[in-house]
Amino acid sequence: MASEVVFSKLPVVTIFTKYAEGLGGGLLETWKKRLGNVPYNFLQVLDHQKAEETVAQLQEAEILLTDPDLIGSFFHQLPKTKWVQSTWAGIDSILKEVNPKDIPPPFMFTRLGVGLRTSMAEYVIGQMIAHERHFYEMKKCQEQKEWKSRNYRVLGHLTLGIIGLGDIGEEIARLCKAFGMRIWGLGRRDLRPEERSKNVDEYRPLSGLAELLADCDYICNVLPQTPATDDLLSGDVLSSCTKQPVFINVGRGNVISDDTVLNALDKGWISHAILDVFRTEPLPASSPLWSSPKVTVTGHTAANTHPGAIIDIMEVNYDRYINGKPLQYQVDWKLGY
Repeated sequence: MASEVVFSKLPVVTIFTKYAEGLGGGLLETWKKRLGNVPYNFLQVLDHQKAEETVAQLQEAEILLTDPDLIGSFFHQLPKTKWVQSTWAGIDSILKEVNPKDIPPPFMFTRLGVGLRTSMAEYVIGQMIAHERHFYEMKKCQEQKEWKSRNYRVLGHLTLGIIGLGDIGEEIARLCKAFGMRIWGLGRRDLRPEERSKNVDEYRPLSGLAELLADCDYICNVLPQTPATDDLLSGDVLSSCTKQPVFINVGRGNVISDDTVLNALDKGWISHAILDVFRTEPLPASSPLWSSPKVTVTGHTAANTHPGAIIDIMEVNYDRYINGKPLQYQVDWKLGY
């Protein structure tokens, strides 16, 4: 069945996601339990032969719940749409369809904000513990039946620098602070002391990047992909590091080039790189990052989208929408996030 419609006097949400089979069951089941009074029109992602039918239904949508990469090609064909809720936190696939200098889309676009922050924080903490406790090396020792002991540092003795203090960065700071870590934070603008997070010991605007790099044992990038973040850490920027920190990237790959990572490792500016995001994804098999003993590669899995997280934001924003209140996590096209 191409679509499933539930009728009501409330505005209908059109659900259009390529994860319908994976997310779909759980998403719709959770929807019915928590948003049972909210009408929806569930569109399956069909092959190109049904494209015209799909576009016709999308053009009737007032509210659309969808994936950024899926809706990109239809972005300028939504004459009746007033609000699009994304199933992702990142909006890279959409930004290429929107020129900030042009007239922005006539509808509101909100991203999946708070839903991914805990997963991201768990990834960062898990990778730091695994690195300090040599878990990857210990697994190899087990395979070789080699009894080996290694010294290690505890997180409470280390300093973490977080580049990007949005919802995700703040959650990383909060949980790492619970481990006793000293936290540096870098944001877009300067903040008065009373505006700063209680979980951040040292805060700097972007102009203070070198200070952060010089004082941290771990550096974690959480910035989104925007023109302002392109190559922010590329070139010799990491030469400001003095403690040979471990670099973790869970933001976007545009912030640093692959060559920069390898050069920083070669020159000893950083001691290890834990990378979940890359400029080209999937990471090509020919990339030297795969074979470097000082690089840990994961396939953009720091935070997966879960049905519950989507329902969380839809529940809040739908209520705001029908009551004429500002929606949470609304994208500012001029800023690019």
